[in-house]
Amino acid sequence: MNSNTSNVILLFIIFPMFFYGCKTSEKQSSETTSVLPIATMNFQDTITTIKLNTDKTMKLVVKEVRKQGDPAAHFAYSVFNTTDQTLLKQGTFRGELVTWNDKNSLKLIPYVGIEQKPSSENPEDYIKSKNKNQTDIIIVKLDTL
Repeated sequence: MNSNTSNVILLFIIFPMFFYGCKTSEKQSSETTSVLPIATMNFQDTITTIKLNTDKTMKLVVKEVRKQGDPAAHFAYSVFNTTDQTLLKQGTFRGELVTWNDKNSLKLIPYVGIEQKPSSENPEDYIKSKNKNQTDIIIVKLDTL
């Protein structure tokens, strides 16, 4: 036998011994591990913001609630007179944003989901249905005394 073949045979015999002879030690533990069930949480995030209008005569208090699984926010808004703290307007809204439009009105921006393909090929029908859509910004006028 030549030396190359004997080296190869020796390599095939010794090399597997390193892998099969080495074993990781397993730590025996008398403790039992308990598996906790995964609970679904009712995630809800609430943010309250206060904004003054441009001439600082009215204060808008907005409580925004975002719920898990609902892409739109739920708003509870109140408008107060800053001089005597009287309530001028309050309401609720489901959408994207409640903010000042100008010094005497609020702007309520609705949530716009996935837009659907028009059901008719007639452009006039599409324009009529678009005008009936709930994606228009809502302006709320405030009564100032």
